[in-house]
Amino acid sequence: MPDRDEDLKLADRALARAVGAARQLSERTGTPFYVLKDGRVVDLNPQPARAYLLREGRKQAKQSE
Repeated sequence: MPDRDEDLKLADRALARAVGAARQLSERTGTPFYVLKDGRVVDLNPQPARAYLLREGRKQAKQSE
């Protein structure tokens, strides 16, 4: 049976990989990447205003169909 400490090490690695994948996905798709930093929720992937407007414009176009 594996040692509990070894399981925790593997979990830490898996979480680190998941965070990296989520960050890359947010950059590719132009979506926010929220984290808790110093007790505040912050977006580590701030989008330029143009990206926001394009994303919102697509939403409005779909709604009007």
